[in-house]
Amino acid sequence: MVKKNLSGSSQPVRYSLKRNEILRGEKQYQRIIYSGKVLKAGIIQCYYVIENIRSEISRSAIRVGVSVPQRRVRKAVDRNRLKRLMRESFRIHKPMLVEQLQKKRSYMDVLFIYRGKAGKIPRYMKLSDVLPDMIRSVELLKDRIKEGSEK
Repeated sequence: MVKKNLSGSSQPVRYSLKRNEILRGEKQYQRIIYSGKVLKAGIIQCYYVIENIRSEISRSAIRVGVSVPQRRVRKAVDRNRLKRLMRESFRIHKPMLVEQLQKKRSYMDVLFIYRGKAGKIPRYMKLSDVLPDMIRSVELLKDRIKEGSEK
C-alpha cells in the first residue's frame, strides 16, 4: 500500500515489511546483542548496529527482529500477539529511519525486545499500548543515526 510519507517528503512510501527486512536466526540476534548498542523506551528495549554501506554488499537499508521472552510472557498466544503488535507499530514508522539511513549511506540492524512487566496480560493489549514506546524508540534510533554520522 502506498500512502503519503509521514516524514514530510513528497515521495510516496510503501509501509510494508518485506521478507529481506526481517532478521531470522539465533546467530543474527546474538550478533546484534553482543556487538550492538542498547536503548530503552518504556516496555521496549532496542539493540541496534549501524554499518556504513560497502559497495559489494546489496541489502535493504534496515533489518528488524522482534523478540518476546518466554520468561516475561508465558503463553505462546500472548507472545505472538505482542510480536505482531510490535512489528506493526514499527512498520508504520520505518520510513523515517530508512530515509535517514539513505542520507547517511548506512545500514542498520535492529532488535526489539519486550521488557514489560510479567503481570500484565498481553492478550488484552492493543496497538495503542505498544505504539508510544515504539515511536519513542524510533525517534531515539533516528537521533543515534544522526549522531553516528557526525563523529
